[in-house]
Amino acid sequence: MDILVTGCVGFIGSHFTEKMLNEGHNLVGIDNLERDNNVFFKKENLKRLLEFRNFSFFKNNIMDFEKINDIFSKHHFDKIVHLAAKTGVRQSVANPIDYFNNNILGTLVLLELCSKYGVTDFVFGSSSSVYGNHGVPFEENMKCNPISPYGLTKVTCELYGKNFSELFGINFVALRFFTVYGPRQRMGMSVSNFVNGIIKNGKIQVFGDGKSVRDYTYVDDIVEGIRLALEKKFSFEIFNIGSGDAISLRNLIELIENETKIQADVKYEQKQQGDVDFTQANINKASTLLGYKPKYDIGKGVRKYIEWYREIQ
Repeated sequence: MDILVTGCVGFIGSHFTEKMLNEGHNLVGIDNLERDNNVFFKKENLKRLLEFRNFSFFKNNIMDFEKINDIFSKHHFDKIVHLAAKTGVRQSVANPIDYFNNNILGTLVLLELCSKYGVTDFVFGSSSSVYGNHGVPFEENMKCNPISPYGLTKVTCELYGKNFSELFGINFVALRFFTVYGPRQRMGMSVSNFVNGIIKNGKIQVFGDGKSVRDYTYVDDIVEGIRLALEKKFSFEIFNIGSGDAISLRNLIELIENETKIQADVKYEQKQQGDVDFTQANINKASTLLGYKPKYDIGKGVRKYIEWYREIQ
């Protein structure tokens, strides 16, 4: 396949791109290399990807219609995998306009160019943040009620995908990712923050009382979900891509303590705006229609992440 991947040097994007390149597919990657707290890994990710002869890279912002149009005009794409986005629930509360521009307008540029150049298969990286504070487990037919600008941008992009599917025949699949973790993850996420803090000095910071519950999904399972979505054709469909299980922050910390043999010194802070109380994916639909079956429970995934973390220190 000839695939365009946006956000190709980010956390999820780099893992997916590397896997598909190893399988022999031709990939064109777009990333603006935004200087965030993942900049070190982005540079290393790009260096690794550029070693592949079947990979071409463009440093562009997906909001720049003319530059992205130029890429479309010079390359044939069978599939689009759109993973570029401003991420982070808490940061979106402070900078909602940036999130609107990058996430919604950037997605609209890609959809418009797909309709212009006849690219009919589009896989979009969405988020469990679209659900808000629902009862768990989350099911794809639930009404979306995002409580953060980030979640709102994701559900808006899904609606644009449905619209372009109906108007222009674009096969649009939205994959709602659930709290992804793994090697090369940016600091600021719970697993990376807790492992880093506990191993370095034993000190970690928790927002809220530690009772909030998350469905943590190892990045290899997310990549497999994307790959499976590329193999199918749906006019418009939404899938939860998670582990199917959930664990509280307190129990996650205890798990990391047991794996590292280090007792954590926990400082509790006020709960942050935009944070939901619970997430858990019902993955029956993805299992039935995609053949998705996660391989990593939280214990296995955290163990593998800690092994990787210690290797790079």
